[in-house]
Amino acid sequence: MANYSYEVLRLNVVPHQNGLDNIVVGVNWRYQITEDSNYADIYYTTQLPSSNINADSDAFIQYDTLTDEIVFSWIQQSEDIEVLQTQLQDKLNSIKSPQEIEKLPPWDMSVKYTGKEEYLIVVDNEPNNHEKSLGPLKWNTQRANKLIAEKTDIDYQFAEDIIMYQKGLLPQDDNPLNVSDRLKVYKVEYTEFPTLDRPFEYEEGLQWVLDSGKAVGTYFVLERTVEEVKEILHRALSEKSFNKQVEGVELTVQGTTVNVNSDMFNRVTLNQRWALMNNDSAEEFKLNNGQWFTLTKSDIESVLIGMNNHIKNIMAWESSISSKINNSITIEDLKKVEI
Repeated sequence: MANYSYEVLRLNVVPHQNGLDNIVVGVNWRYQITEDSNYADIYYTTQLPSSNINADSDAFIQYDTLTDEIVFSWIQQSEDIEVLQTQLQDKLNSIKSPQEIEKLPPWDMSVKYTGKEEYLIVVDNEPNNHEKSLGPLKWNTQRANKLIAEKTDIDYQFAEDIIMYQKGLLPQDDNPLNVSDRLKVYKVEYTEFPTLDRPFEYEEGLQWVLDSGKAVGTYFVLERTVEEVKEILHRALSEKSFNKQVEGVELTVQGTTVNVNSDMFNRVTLNQRWALMNNDSAEEFKLNNGQWFTLTKSDIESVLIGMNNHIKNIMAWESSISSKINNSITIEDLKKVEI
């Protein structure tokens, strides 16, 4: 036996009109039929006539006091419920006894496009020419046709009414799809990114190799020249020297070992304060570990001397390494330089 139920989902209201607030003029609702374990539903929007009781000031029902029973009574006044029930019954019958259903084809579907494979369209056998290498792309017939039309002078379009993943319509394994003498489609795979001996080697970017019948994305490792390596090492040395200069220096201040900020700003600030102090005066300083010290001019001078010695030692270290880089003749010489 069929059972019918409804659910009011949303109300369309006019906020203010003729001194009334929130006048309901439409109802969005769902009507459902259930029969045994089957069900069907339909969504409706019912427009309420202006003569509806909710728009009559003499019998106006405040919005906050509405119930779904009241609203459904308005729906029943505006809709032919028997017609709606007939529509629901027809829909339920079509679900219980469908005219057509989807089934897998009876042939072997083991070779198919999974959506993960990538393909490269190559024109005139020039896979690394960006003007003649289209992709790589996860297969999309419309996109492939658009690329061919926009980037080549070849008058060819893949048929859009065929299932491209079926066997033979896309390249399989190591065999490219030979569309014509000028146009081929290759299945794509990639080699692993190489381990580089930096800074002495580099990879020149992804290149496509077609020798195996696939488009194999390959990274070729190239050696840098001596001059290129020297330039890289000098940059690394300069960066490390700067970091060592600003990372701070351990000094003994009034018998306590502290880390003093040794960057340029702090060195200049301490020099300026030292120059303005009287010989017998003392000032409060917070050093890098957060401790406060009352330092005399002599104490600050001692700190400045320690900081300057720290910088001089770093500069001497940098100069020594820089000389080793400059005096190197071969890559093997440069590999012995430790920064």
